[in-house]
Amino acid sequence: MERIVLYATSVNASDLAYIEVAAFEDGAGDPELKGSFTGDLYSEGTLYVGHIETVEKWRQQGVASRLLEYAVRVYRLSTVQAGTISATADRLFEKLDRSFPDLEVIID
Repeated sequence: MERIVLYATSVNASDLAYIEVAAFEDGAGDPELKGSFTGDLYSEGTLYVGHIETVEKWRQQGVASRLLEYAVRVYRLSTVQAGTISATADRLFEKLDRSFPDLEVIID
């Protein structure tokens, strides 16, 4: 069973928080990390994704998409911004854009 966890650290009391969102596979034994992302969350509902990664054995199974979608819902985001360096990352953020019509997705 998959479990998604949010970690947030306030950098500035009102403007910025550093967040990490991670997915774990819970089963027998210790939880197994499936993937995670880090980013900066601004008070106006903007998330800048700094780094996103899926563990190799869990790739192409929608882990990164679920992590981003979870953050959009929990934080009620209006904007997600990311600098991407691969076609795979571009497709991930294009999918997010299609999934949330009211969300502004900016790819640098």
